[in-house]
This record gives sequence, structure tokens and C-alpha cells, in this order.
Amino acid sequence: MARPVIDITMIGDKELERKLARLATPASQKRAIRPSLRASAKRLKAEVVANLSGLVVSPKTGRLLTAMQAQKVGALPRSRALIGVGLPMPTRQELGIDPKDKYYYPAAVEYGHPGAPPYPYTRGAVDRNAARELHTIGTDIGKAIEREAAKTA
Repeated sequence: MARPVIDITMIGDKELERKLARLATPASQKRAIRPSLRASAKRLKAEVVANLSGLVVSPKTGRLLTAMQAQKVGALPRSRALIGVGLPMPTRQELGIDPKDKYYYPAAVEYGHPGAPPYPYTRGAVDRNAARELHTIGTDIGKAIEREAAKTA
């Protein structure tokens, strides 16, 4: 077998392995990731609300805008594989939509329908801010990992 040209053996690699193992715990990952995701979701919520504020969705009530402003950013359902947060859409009850009504107008506004073109107030906010948010999340997570690593020193 050929000998490698470069030897990447590190001094102190066992100590580094121990520190990385401590960082790999689910609790450490949540402490490093969840706050950044929550902050990103809050920024995107503000963009969604701003998109809706210029739109007359329901001239009689304005319920969609009011309901979106009231929505809270929260953790996604617990999972061993995913850590995430999201902004839930208002419920039918919050919007005053009859439970028997088959239509849910926030979806009709977002995606359009035969009588009106789409007005992507949610997707538009995400698409316009995706690059900035990914950069910010990456920076925040990097800082959080450094803080977690400092705790294990």
C-alpha cells in the first residue's frame, strides 16, 4: 500500500475528540441551534406581516393581518432527527371562518385561485430573505458552538 504524502496526525487529537463528543450531545446542539432559528423565524414573521399590511385581503375584517401578528414563533414537534422552529398559520377559528366552510382563504391569497392571482406573502418573505437568513443563522450557530466549546474546556 502506498504511503500517504501528507500526515494529518494532530497533537492533542484525543482531547479534541472528547470536546467534540461533548458538543455532539442533543442538548448542546439545541443550545447552539434553536435560538438562531427562533430569531430567524421572528425576522421572517415581521416580513410576512409587512407583506400583509399592504394587502387588502378581507376589506370587512382585516383578520388575516391581525391573526398573523398574533401568531407566536415556536418549536416544531419534537424529533430526534430535526431541530426547528416555525410560524404557524392562523386557525379557522382565529380567522372567523366557519368550521363547515371548505375554503381557507389564507391559502387562496398565497397561491391564488380562479378569481384572483397569487399574492405570496409567506413564500415571498422567505425567498427574498433566504440568503441573508442562511448567512445570519450560520454566523449565529458558529458563535454558539464556540460558546459551547468554551464551556467544555
